[in-house]
Amino acid sequence: MALNELINQIVDVQIRNVTSNTYSRDLNTIAVLAKHDVFTAPEIYRVYQGSSAMAEDGFDLTSYAYNAVRLIFAQEITPVNVVVGRVAASGANADYLTAFNQLLMIPQGWLWLISDLRDTATQVTLAGLVETNSKMYLAATHETVALTALDTTDLSSEIKALSYSKTACWFDDKLGTDLLPLPNYSEAALLGRCANGIAGTVKFKQKRLIGVTVPTSIDSLTKITTLTNKGYTFAANVEQSVRSYGATQTGSGEWIDAVLSILWLETNIRERVFATIANSEKLPYEPEGAVAIEADVRSVIAEAQGYNIVADDTPISVTTPNILDLTPAQRNTRILPNVRFSCRLTGAIDGTVIRGEVFA
Repeated sequence: MALNELINQIVDVQIRNVTSNTYSRDLNTIAVLAKHDVFTAPEIYRVYQGSSAMAEDGFDLTSYAYNAVRLIFAQEITPVNVVVGRVAASGANADYLTAFNQLLMIPQGWLWLISDLRDTATQVTLAGLVETNSKMYLAATHETVALTALDTTDLSSEIKALSYSKTACWFDDKLGTDLLPLPNYSEAALLGRCANGIAGTVKFKQKRLIGVTVPTSIDSLTKITTLTNKGYTFAANVEQSVRSYGATQTGSGEWIDAVLSILWLETNIRERVFATIANSEKLPYEPEGAVAIEADVRSVIAEAQGYNIVADDTPISVTTPNILDLTPAQRNTRILPNVRFSCRLTGAIDGTVIRGEVFA
């Protein structure tokens, strides 16, 4: 059990069955997992604030890891830290799963994962690990079957079939030759631009991407529609600039920013209630104890309203049980059950329909 999972045993928060062992300070940190031998076991990761330090460390300037970090920090708004993990250059696809599990245990927190892994079967397995460990994964593919509407063997179709809510899929053309198709790293630009600041406050669609070109294989509206319907996000020319386009949804069909909004609420409620319980000499199992927990939940929702995560035009509801209605056995567990709340997420506007009339 990872040490940061212990808080889940004390404050169990579930929102629409979304759980997390991630701390709020980690919600805008990206992990880049790639093959390289710049550092060797037992060292499994380093933290970077830019790509220049990676060049100094000896990363190949044509490598996925270096260019992914370069693109992350090339965007208009960027995160502070990026975690670069290692799979041995001679490693097999299964080694990515081992490396992911190792990254779960490091003291440096992170939420988002991108990787040079392009094998569909292994990425689907990795997406399952991401789901159960409450991380977010932007999986990527360059398989041309993604452009075929009736083909369901592509990456996003398989992720959608499993209804994974923590994995979104990115499409781009491959790099290199047909014999040596190097993985593209353009998905890093999307996360560099959007996975920063307060989780859930940035929508992932129509964001300008710096250092990215539009895939030449997406050469018709039909292919744009196919990719979008399948659940892919990709780069497209919109208003004379390269912007994120397509589904911007996870495999379950939920908007990425909505998933992050829920994650922000859950993580911050957990941390705030935990602080109240842990910093009190003894929080009494009496109405005042329940009121303290209710106040924490309300304060997090109020903060979320300030960030435009939760709508302020709809009343919020927070309820706690009547302590005296609980049985002695329930009170003896020292767990306060049935604390509930409801609120409306703000969502986002991606487009509009306007009709008008003019006359002389």
